[in-house]
Amino acid sequence: MGMRMKKMKKTKKKKKTKTKMKPTPTMRKRRLLRLKRSQAAAAMCVGFGSFSGPPEAQGLAHFLEHMLFIGSIEFPDENEYDSYLSKHGGSSNA
Repeated sequence: MGMRMKKMKKTKKKKKTKTKMKPTPTMRKRRLLRLKRSQAAAAMCVGFGSFSGPPEAQGLAHFLEHMLFIGSIEFPDENEYDSYLSKHGGSSNA
């Protein structure tokens, strides 16, 4: 599951710029909205949920959401991603 960033495009309002990301097959729509130079917001919708998994693996989608918090390539230590967001005034929710 990867994201491909496109060039930033300025919107009509001077303080807002948008970055659109090309969706991968499992994702529907993602957008990064840059509010000011010091603020950003992102949202991601993944077309997979609790009813998509097999009956013997109910809760698998929710479990995978929480896997984000145990580490990744960019944030290898447990809770490093959450700490990074908190340090910069952000938050996440799975």
